Amino acid sequence: MLIGSMSNESTMSPPFEIQLQSKLLSAPAEIRYAIYENLIPDRIHAAVRKNSLRLSPCVQRERDGDAHCTYRRSDHLILNLDHRADPAFVRRLGSSWGEHWRCEEMQNGREMSANTLLRVCKRMSVDVAQWIADSVTIHVCDFNTLMVLEASSDGRALDHLTPSKLSQCILPNLKTLSISLRLPLATYEALENATSIGGSKISLVVAWTKLLKAIERMTSLRRLHIWLDHDEGSTWSKVNERAIVSPLACLRDIPNLDVSINLPRLHPKWETPERHFTEDSPASPLTIHRRNRQRYHVKRGWNGSLGWEHSPDFPILYDHEEWFGVSIEEIEELERQCWKKGGDVYKEFIQPFEPKCRISFIQDC
Repeated sequence: MLIGSMSNESTMSPPFEIQLQSKLLSAPAEIRYAIYENLIPDRIHAAVRKNSLRLSPCVQRERDGDAHCTYRRSDHLILNLDHRADPAFVRRLGSSWGEHWRCEEMQNGREMSANTLLRVCKRMSVDVAQWIADSVTIHVCDFNTLMVLEASSDGRALDHLTPSKLSQCILPNLKTLSISLRLPLATYEALENATSIGGSKISLVVAWTKLLKAIERMTSLRRLHIWLDHDEGSTWSKVNERAIVSPLACLRDIPNLDVSINLPRLHPKWETPERHFTEDSPASPLTIHRRNRQRYHVKRGWNGSLGWEHSPDFPILYDHEEWFGVSIEEIEELERQCWKKGGDVYKEFIQPFEPKCRISFIQDC
């Protein structure tokens, strides 16, 4: 006897045997789903690995995105001033997965239950895939997987990938998608200058185009979260936010889709209404949330060795709030006004307290 694939028969899978001999598969849906919920985390990363699209658990903790990068250190209680003494700290600072650096370290560990369950048999594969699509947030942190989204959204598989239930069943029916991209600054600059480069392939342009095509086909998608940053110590304000967000503006017209974008805070000295979404400029077509950027970055030495540097973006005084005895909001406003008036925060507020301070500040854009 054959049976279809639950509620999404046309997109989820061909017919399969009902397998009445299986006590699990013959159990009521709420019992099966309770078991899956116990075995599979509610946040999962999808990434191209070993020539296929694979799943790994999202193990991000609440403070992994702390701007002080405290929990990226091997010993989070100590910041080793020898810039090469903690290779794990340096590696995590440079992670292209951004705040999901811990997840990147875990992706090559033991295979998670979801991958195993998806291979048990066709009936269970479809059952698990449907539950994941309905209940789990899928995180994507790299360009290669974004390219797969467009192909997978209509059930196609890319030539270089082994077909999987993730690409064939989960992504086309997904409810919640989170994208985190920490890219080279040059990638953002290429997007800004795309109109003058002619027919060359600009990776972010291609990725955004494919993402839009994928979202249009993912008719079940209800929540889309996009997190962006670049991987250098210079201010985020070097990036033309409007050039990045404008191609995505059409997402606001998709019914029942909630879209939010998370960007670093702007530096008052370098923000402009023509390039950025400032308080005094036309609003973004999509919801934007702001965060403090990580304040430590990878630095390559003259001999090629990798270390770290402390290069904070706005607010710089965030590192010294205990000096002033006022709230962080008051400190930020004090610093903002100083920059707006053309002042020098280092000379006016830090030098008097710490004449020999060696912190590097973003004063040259």
